Amino acid sequence: MANAAAFTEFRRASVADQAATALREAIRQGAWGDLLPGEHELARRLSISRPSVRAALARLAEDGVITISKGCRTRVNAQQGEMAAGAPPTICLVVPSSRESLGFSGHPVLMEMRAQFAAIRRRGWPAW
Repeated sequence: MANAAAFTEFRRASVADQAATALREAIRQGAWGDLLPGEHELARRLSISRPSVRAALARLAEDGVITISKGCRTRVNAQQGEMAAGAPPTICLVVPSSRESLGFSGHPVLMEMRAQFAAIRRRGWPAW
């Protein structure tokens, strides 16, 4: 017979939890910059109620992702892992062969990554 205690951790994600996850990802991708839209707009975009949006924002505020001030728009906090002094992020590529055998400078995957990072650099590094 299965141990009943094994199932105590299982719980369905609430609408507010799902909204918090979606908002966190949008913030990480830089969808809004420094300020989030108002609760009405977020509720409309997420197709959920304003109380659910408010609960999601409260979760993000508890995690330090955003700052909520009464009467002001919700502000996105600078991330703890944000790049220091505008330094580009470090990328690690794990491959099943040695660096020498790849011929790093001309590898198609690396060339594409370099092109993508160059495009991002021209636009300005996002605040991850």
